[in-house]
Amino acid sequence: INSKQPAAKAIGFKEEVWDCYINHYEGYTWEDLYEQGIQHFFVVLGWNSEKWGEGKGANTENKSWSDLNPAQRTASQEICYIEQSWDNTPLNRWDCAKDHFYDLTWSDLKSLGVQQYFVTLGWDQPSWRSGLGAATEDKNWDDLSKEEESAARAICFEKAEWNGPSDYYPSTRFHMYELLDVETKSAAKALGYTKDTWNNPSNADIEKMTFSNLNTDEQVAAQKLGYTRDTWDCWQNHYFGFKWSELGDYDILRHFNKFGWTKEQWISSTPPDEWNKEWGDLTSQQRTAAEKLCFFKETWQDISLADWDCPKKHFTGYSWDGLEKAGVRIYFETLGWSKESWEGKKDPPVSDGKHWDEMTPEQHTAAQQICFTKKLWEEEFSPDGPVYPEFRFRIYDSLSPKLKEYAVTLSYTKSTWNNLETAHVESLPFAELSPGEQEAVLQLGFVNEEDWDCYMNHYNGYTWDKLEDEDLQQYFVILGYNKKLWFDGSDTDIDELEWDELTPSQQNAAKKLCFIEESWNSIPLGKWECSWDHFEDRKWPELETIGVQQYMVTLGWDQSTWSSGVDAPVSDSKNWDELTTDEQAAARAICFQKEEWDGPSMFYPVYRYQLWNLVDTSVRRAAKTLGYDSNTWNNPGSADIEYKLFNQLSDLQQAAARSLEFREATWDCWQNHYVNYNWDQIVQNGLVATLARFGWSEKTWNAYDGTNGRLTAPVDWRKDWAELSDDQRQAAVDLCFIQQTWEELDLEDWDCSKNHYANYGWEQLEHVGVRGYFVALGWTKDSWNGDIDVPSTQSLHWAELNDEERIAARQICFTKSVWNSHFDDSDLSNSRPTTPGDKKNIAGIVGGTLACVAFLGVIGGLYLNKKKKHETNLDLMETIPNEEAVQV
Repeated sequence: INSKQPAAKAIGFKEEVWDCYINHYEGYTWEDLYEQGIQHFFVVLGWNSEKWGEGKGANTENKSWSDLNPAQRTASQEICYIEQSWDNTPLNRWDCAKDHFYDLTWSDLKSLGVQQYFVTLGWDQPSWRSGLGAATEDKNWDDLSKEEESAARAICFEKAEWNGPSDYYPSTRFHMYELLDVETKSAAKALGYTKDTWNNPSNADIEKMTFSNLNTDEQVAAQKLGYTRDTWDCWQNHYFGFKWSELGDYDILRHFNKFGWTKEQWISSTPPDEWNKEWGDLTSQQRTAAEKLCFFKETWQDISLADWDCPKKHFTGYSWDGLEKAGVRIYFETLGWSKESWEGKKDPPVSDGKHWDEMTPEQHTAAQQICFTKKLWEEEFSPDGPVYPEFRFRIYDSLSPKLKEYAVTLSYTKSTWNNLETAHVESLPFAELSPGEQEAVLQLGFVNEEDWDCYMNHYNGYTWDKLEDEDLQQYFVILGYNKKLWFDGSDTDIDELEWDELTPSQQNAAKKLCFIEESWNSIPLGKWECSWDHFEDRKWPELETIGVQQYMVTLGWDQSTWSSGVDAPVSDSKNWDELTTDEQAAARAICFQKEEWDGPSMFYPVYRYQLWNLVDTSVRRAAKTLGYDSNTWNNPGSADIEYKLFNQLSDLQQAAARSLEFREATWDCWQNHYVNYNWDQIVQNGLVATLARFGWSEKTWNAYDGTNGRLTAPVDWRKDWAELSDDQRQAAVDLCFIQQTWEELDLEDWDCSKNHYANYGWEQLEHVGVRGYFVALGWTKDSWNGDIDVPSTQSLHWAELNDEERIAARQICFTKSVWNSHFDDSDLSNSRPTTPGDKKNIAGIVGGTLACVAFLGVIGGLYLNKKKKHETNLDLMETIPNEEAVQV
């Protein structure tokens, strides 16, 4: 009513505050609620369009606040109810919940009829007037007598508030920014948070302020996040905005005293040494004090939210009691979990087998509170993710009549089918296809909407907001996009690069968008077999038709040798480095690179040998498709899938293996080590002499099925790596063993996790496929060898690295906490991680020692080229530069 608006504004109301706190949106139409993005809160409270239109009450309206379930309370808070306004408590009783009558005089307490409760709690007029407190104030809630607990409830205390703000857990604050709903994200922005400062607690300026120093809008935003004055000051500010004298007034000083704080240090913001300890180095008393100051391990050590238990594993490693302590057990109970089902004594609840769209609004809210989005929930429910559509990448002429029919329905021609991203239909996401087109997509073989959107559309039909909702925009950012470029439909400079010109992190981002080298480089389908099998299945005349016969001739093939498959040319038995320049050029023209030409043992499966808890979602999804769990993944050789050859895998499993960069030859060697080959295959693949070095023969091989243990294998096959002869180690390398896989070591004990390859030479980094990540971090051969200074990234904290650098660091087994542990906060300029050739300080001595280990590893045959003649230990030691030899 226009005439009333000036009065409302005069007493401090803004329109949105009035509508929420006073009207609770009851004057809105059902459609208005939807447009404002708040309709779902009313749905949680039992409303629907019919009840709203007719003014009928929802079933929650007659419930008291304490009778509402967690999801309903959350929905009520979103429309600006608090307990007192929901329960229609008269304002003169609000002091009960707000400050428990502490600002009233002793006689006022009697007038209100609450003095008796304070007497039960040990107060009398002198103690109340002096403010010295009653004995019960030092008790925890569980230590109160029944009478004392009843008295505390009568003055509006509950357990959490009685025990203090440290017993509260701000679960909303510790959700990743990408998982926040619109209202929470709006409140966060009102407090000045960005995605980066939100995901890295203690980095935002607002967290340096006490609640009383926030302006009115900021206080409202903080309350929308679930904070009160006390919980904000503890959980957000950790009391650092308080004066020294205030710490004593609030009985907080004793907790800081456990770390040795003094008044002078507090005033100068100079923390004592004890305050800078790692969480694991604190005494039990210090940890308790830190918890009373609302710290726990992750906030104490400034760990990014991405590495917390909620987004990483949704609390799956917690005990039932641990869920309660973290303040999230109630959400699991809403999803149907009980102590018995959580501990595996009963079956999981029904919700665990439901798709997101089959769940109730309450279950959605509960799932969101434990860091699930619809996308993440569906990934857990069906972990396969986008399935590689092998059928779509066959040339048009090879399609069956039925598949061609579906292709025509999608308006494909032979040309647009064989040349990706030239058909109009591929510019559209699945949701924008007509019903007939959607049906044709599914009939072609695409499993679901996500397969099409990723492999065919590469999410190009999504808005930027939708990319953010699906947590995909991060990959486009790495590829040079921002919101404006996306909106304008502009390309980036990176779009013009060939695949091999992309950095490792750019390639990784492209893979997340379902690009592979061939699709990124817009290679016609007719030439894709170049990469898959180098045209080996083509007949000799066909090689001329597709323009590659000339390269085969350069490599020594002719029609007779090609057709017979015997008497291969000399080039076929050469190592890459032995090929002439023309032969190397011809090999490259048919898509060979050095590693593949030299054979599978020269390949190194980088993704396969990353720790389970460090691999990204797509790798873990592929691993789950192959039957891995964290235990079998971290223990190579223990999974059933590794006792199958590539051609024994299902189509889905082969697609998953390819996503881990395996091909048939490299899978059979690195995963299976040929143990499932029959003897005829051993002969055909020239492995007889290799296996004979361990005592294998046709008889012993046929008696060994690969799964019945090494006890049935020859004695030499059961030796430790150090006991093998040089020839046997070389044979093991030819079978794609390295020392770690031969000795069946847990990945935790590998070089990536233990020392991040610090003991490797520059060339060895290339061999194991990680040098590109070090290059992304600014390393060069000269800096790695210690001839020039280390790159600037080595003096940056994790938060200061860019996205590309963080991705590279993760690929060499760094997390934020591990990365930051390499620095001494008191003198960051002098903190440098150890490198093999660092000769400039004491780290050089350590580096030299690690270099020695690396040389001994080479002596062990770990990374030697299988065709090279071994040098002796002394010869290798003589190759160490004099200065390093002195250090060794």
